[in-house]
Amino acid sequence: MNNYCYWNGEFAKVDEIKISPYDLGFMRGYGIFDAMRTKNKKLFCFDEHWDKFEKSATELDLKIGISKEEYKNAVSVLLEKNNLKEAAVKTILTGGESENGFYKSDDVTFLILVDDLEKLSFSNDIYENGWKLISLEFKRYLPEIKTLNYLFPIKNQKEKVNNNAQEIVYKKDGNILECSTSNLFIVREGKIITPLNNVFLGTIRNLVIKLAKDNDFEIEERDVSVEEFFSAQEVFITATYKKIIPIVNVDGVLIGEGKVGDKTKKLMNLLDEFIKNYA
Repeated sequence: MNNYCYWNGEFAKVDEIKISPYDLGFMRGYGIFDAMRTKNKKLFCFDEHWDKFEKSATELDLKIGISKEEYKNAVSVLLEKNNLKEAAVKTILTGGESENGFYKSDDVTFLILVDDLEKLSFSNDIYENGWKLISLEFKRYLPEIKTLNYLFPIKNQKEKVNNNAQEIVYKKDGNILECSTSNLFIVREGKIITPLNNVFLGTIRNLVIKLAKDNDFEIEERDVSVEEFFSAQEVFITATYKKIIPIVNVDGVLIGEGKVGDKTKKLMNLLDEFIKNYA
């Protein structure tokens, strides 16, 4: 790969950087990440993304070692070096090289990767016809932050594919939580409901809630039981690159007779309009 990245304070080609095999991110999965996007070559909803990244770093006692302004400047340089109009931006922070495989180093590993945003876009067919989920019993460790540990969903990719599903939704102790790479919403009795506890409160999730409230939708953030979930009139998921994707089938059970719901369509339009006009 000839793409440029930002690695520990330097700009380098991706295939030229060297990460130690003793790095805690590689050895133990000890680290955090965030996924952002740009709009008009500016980081989209950057302040909220950065606040979450700082919170995750603090939770794992990791020092980012770069300021907000330095980060924004680094991304701008990467857009230019990689000749990108719009980018998907992934940031990774690990505990760095460890002498014994457990103690963190003061010298963390910090990496910014960029890619063409178009590569991570989804077809119109998906937004028009929706996705299928499978539900599995699981709750992430430290769900309020984005860690590098994706053991469970990766281990279960085969089951997802075998069930012709596109995402995994987690459930625990009778409640629906979140998907492996998305937040979850349901529509019941005219209300838009989304889990509040034991989930990562994603940036697009929070933006959708704000847009819904600004447009007189009734919103509830609370625990969502499995029974409520499967009896919902509409279900949709949110994430930075997915935006809003309707869900029409879970575990072979049709949601909303297998069609995209009206409230979901309205929120999709509101989000698309917000992104279009973002400055």
